[in-house]
Amino acid sequence: MGLTQLTSLQRKKVQSANMLYEYTCYWIYKLHQQGVAWSIENPASSLMWITLPFQRLSRELRRMFTALVLDTCMFGSTRKKHTAIWTSVRQMVTLARRCDNSHKHEGWGKVGNKFATALECAYNTELATAWAFCIRQYAEEQGVVFPPEVLDDVSTSHLQMLPHYNKSTLGVQPRGNKLPPIMTDLLVGDKCFIGENRLLQTLAPGMRLPDNSSFPKGSRLLRFVNEKRGDVDNTCNLCKFAIIGRPREPEEFVQHAVKLTHPAMMPVLLDDFTTKAIDSQVNLSPVELRKLRLCWARRTTELCGQLASEEAELHNKLPHHLQRVLRAKRMRLFHELLTELQYKDDKIAVEMSEGFPLVGWLPASDVFAKQARPPSIHPDMLVSMAGSFSARAISTVKSSGDDVADLTLWEATMAEVKAGFVQGPFDKHELPATAVVSPRFGLAQKGKLRPIDNYTISGVNCAVGLQEKLKVDTMDEFAAVVKSWLQKAGGGVQLVGKTYDLQKAYRQLGVQSSHLDFSWIAVWSPVDVQA
Repeated sequence: MGLTQLTSLQRKKVQSANMLYEYTCYWIYKLHQQGVAWSIENPASSLMWITLPFQRLSRELRRMFTALVLDTCMFGSTRKKHTAIWTSVRQMVTLARRCDNSHKHEGWGKVGNKFATALECAYNTELATAWAFCIRQYAEEQGVVFPPEVLDDVSTSHLQMLPHYNKSTLGVQPRGNKLPPIMTDLLVGDKCFIGENRLLQTLAPGMRLPDNSSFPKGSRLLRFVNEKRGDVDNTCNLCKFAIIGRPREPEEFVQHAVKLTHPAMMPVLLDDFTTKAIDSQVNLSPVELRKLRLCWARRTTELCGQLASEEAELHNKLPHHLQRVLRAKRMRLFHELLTELQYKDDKIAVEMSEGFPLVGWLPASDVFAKQARPPSIHPDMLVSMAGSFSARAISTVKSSGDDVADLTLWEATMAEVKAGFVQGPFDKHELPATAVVSPRFGLAQKGKLRPIDNYTISGVNCAVGLQEKLKVDTMDEFAAVVKSWLQKAGGGVQLVGKTYDLQKAYRQLGVQSSHLDFSWIAVWSPVDVQA
């Protein structure tokens, strides 16, 4: 009976493991098809690698991945553990370091109340750092822009850092470490082949080198480079070179420092379109500038005539709610002009004609800095709990205690109904079961009451994912434009400015038809109407 039970338990474990392997291989294959980087690791002696799911995965991927084995003792571990890795990130081949038997190993077995295998499960700092650096190399190859090492290297491609850089050129020192240093205390040294230098074989990028006779005291391992050595065409010979940074001598440090430009004297960095506009104002004569503007106006007018029939056809095909909101918008003209200008987000015109989504992952514009913010709840969950979310939101809709403010907010809402931006009013009993309601309140601002729709309390904002950090220009950006203009003009220029405000700008953007259920608004009615 005991043997039968054991065999049955073993069989269940094998079946469970096979299901796990099938599931793992399925998702690895899906990730590979989508071009998403992946890696999987397990002990090199594990039978997992020869199971049917992994053998089938190997055939399906046609070996279009990197397989490597490393010994964790080469990354500072006290025990020799063979680890195998399959990955689509070829830069990880730099981790393929086998023990050179130049050090002692602790034994396996039981250590106190724990087994040594449990102590070796987690990656130590050296291995985790080296692994992360491989991912960084892969990201760089994919076009990800990383922060520069010194202030002089900041460019318009560093979108996350650009506002802080321009602020520093205006004499305002940003808080924290939002900018790189003006200079570093390290100099880049020669490339070293780590296969011939035992000292570098157990270090991770960023680590200080132990005192030795080969490198000056205080030197650091800066990074690895992905190059071949000689004529050897072997994957294992890639990424085996290390770049070492040696400390500057004090006199050398001072000599370099005095040649640097103070941040307040550095040129302002603006986007290409703004820079081109300023250059036209500075370099062209009044007659040439007027000709340029006339040419642009003529071209725009011609496009209006050429695209008139397409504009009409596009508007006729729009959903009814978008026809009202976008009736005065020339979306085909907008798209054509953005395309001619080679604007990065020229697809915005198409998205406008289709209506913008309110939940889910919003599309990337490639204009703002990359910074993912995933949704905290899934849109499906928002739909399934629409009733409770809406009930909570509606319960917050009450009188502000100011009869004048309540009436002003109500009249502003009715004005939007008249303009075709919203529909209603409806009684709450008319709500569809899938409707998600957001409460509206009034905010006194500069002598007027601005209607604010609270999409947070309704849960709509929680179901939105962003791929970028949206940024609204402030006075700092305006001051940077003025400084750049003055720098280019050289002096004596008189700048005159004027502000323009697009009335109810956010109400002139339509909602995607499939997301209309997320756009319901509840507002307190001070008159004899239920809404």
